[in-house]
Amino acid sequence: MIFCLDRLLSLPEVFHRIERELDSPESSLEEVARLISNDPALSIRLLHVANSAIFGFPSRITTVTRAVQLLGLRQVRDLSLAILVTSTFGDPGVKGLDAGAYWRASVLRAVSATELARKGGMSEPERLFLLGLLADLGHMVMYLTIPDEALGAAQLASASHRPLHLVERETIGCDHGEVGAALLSQWRLPDSFARAVASQFEPKLAGSGAREASIVYLANQIAQADREGRTSAQVIEECDPTVWGFTNVEPDEFQVIRATAELGLAATLAVFFPR
Repeated sequence: MIFCLDRLLSLPEVFHRIERELDSPESSLEEVARLISNDPALSIRLLHVANSAIFGFPSRITTVTRAVQLLGLRQVRDLSLAILVTSTFGDPGVKGLDAGAYWRASVLRAVSATELARKGGMSEPERLFLLGLLADLGHMVMYLTIPDEALGAAQLASASHRPLHLVERETIGCDHGEVGAALLSQWRLPDSFARAVASQFEPKLAGSGAREASIVYLANQIAQADREGRTSAQVIEECDPTVWGFTNVEPDEFQVIRATAELGLAATLAVFFPR
């Protein structure tokens, strides 16, 4: 899997240029905007995201410079990473991985994480979009590096009605959350993000990242319920009860959050995967 981490780290050069600019003590909004503008595909998609319901700005944003000014450098970095990951690894064509279903679930998880953070009163709830989007990336790493083992774990989990992460730990030695966390650390995302992804199945073990981990946990429940056709009442009944306190979200708010996320799914998919 280390080989695949290196492969996934091979993002387009524009991202590394943005990274270097942000690391510079002389970094500027103008230079970041220029770097993005030099990549037409990234520019167009960044403007689409900035004008989407994810942010809800009152007036239309028509230039990359204005988008960078409104979003800020950290958010622009996050969005650039989200855009480049979805465009670069949209369909890796690997055995056992349904790319369409994978990204649908990932985007729903991202929208759900944003709504959960917003409802829970977190500052900058939009930052949770990237966390939700990338929370399952370790799954893709497994399918790229050890497809037979990854598919075997999925089939065994389905046949035995056991949680996939537990089967992965038994048969592979680690779960996809741990693999994804390693990748996010390599990409220098906040430590709280890596802890949240590593502990997304047991949020109370995330320490200072328990709030983010609990948000990912609940966002996972929404994506899984969407895939399996489960009701919100069933999800609430089966949830780890500690997550509500960490997220500052009440169980009776879950259905509205889920409905809002599902309503925004199609539009958000269209932004990241334009036809």
